[in-house]
Amino acid sequence: MVQRCIRLSLHAILAGLCVFGAMIVATTARAAETISIGTIRGIPTVAWPLYIADAKGMFAAEGLQIEVNQVVFANNIAQQVTAGSVNMGTLGLIEPIRVIAKGGSVAILREEGALPPFMLIAKPDIKTIADLKGKTISLGGIADSTRIYVERMLASANLILDQVDKIYAGSAADRFSQLRSGAVDAALLLPPFDSLAEAAGYNNLGNTKDYVTDLPWTGYMVNIAWATEHKDAVKKFLIAYQKAVDWFYEDENRAEAVKIAADLSKGDPEVIGKTYDTFRKLEFFAKTDVVSKRRLDNLLDVVNALGPLDRPVKPEDLVLAGVTHYVAE
Repeated sequence: MVQRCIRLSLHAILAGLCVFGAMIVATTARAAETISIGTIRGIPTVAWPLYIADAKGMFAAEGLQIEVNQVVFANNIAQQVTAGSVNMGTLGLIEPIRVIAKGGSVAILREEGALPPFMLIAKPDIKTIADLKGKTISLGGIADSTRIYVERMLASANLILDQVDKIYAGSAADRFSQLRSGAVDAALLLPPFDSLAEAAGYNNLGNTKDYVTDLPWTGYMVNIAWATEHKDAVKKFLIAYQKAVDWFYEDENRAEAVKIAADLSKGDPEVIGKTYDTFRKLEFFAKTDVVSKRRLDNLLDVVNALGPLDRPVKPEDLVLAGVTHYVAE
């Protein structure tokens, strides 16, 4: 009888532990906070740390769940973040500057792409930048950063932008399609499209990193109203994201990083591996969360050159006070 009672008690304890464990799991699941993030469709490599942090459980470890909303154009992300239909987005930092100048309640949270990793790819018969005179180039937009990058590249051959024809496509994938179809003579492409084009016989006329070293490229833009109400979640996002950046730069993680991007894009792991190597060599992803006043000043000069802002803004107007790691350097 005593043994039977003990066995029954053990069963009861085990059952209770199972119920308690289930309660913990359920409570943890309920406690996970969802952050919706806008990204550009079809190129997970430019937001690699975001997908690494998700795949490796770094967001989950911080009690976060990420919901990614992919769109075609950066200005769509800016509109969504401004309207609050997504909480934050990763995009070129020119867009949030324009939104803030118009009075939009958004802020720059941190840098992502520390420099632009574009390559100017041309048809096989075009050998040099000078050969682009009178040719048609595909850029990202009439007043976006790709125009500045190409202007600097053309200047190295004593050309100005008015000496080439321009057409526009918001994504590198679309610009690559234009180049392949023969609709343009050259296009500004991101990895992995540059590798794909070179493999098909197109010429690489140069890398923007050799002409643009003073400007941040992409970063995270956040809706201020949402961020104010969810400051802890924003800080946890930054912690998890930084862990993913650090993980990306560890040599032993190359194969897994490539697999994460290949699984998302259904792309060729060999091509994506070349993108990984390029990004590592460039130190493309900002290694810290520091946002520099000097670099924002440079970017503001570029934005004003593309077309005057609706109202003057200063670098400190662009960041999320009390959260963004903003330094006056």
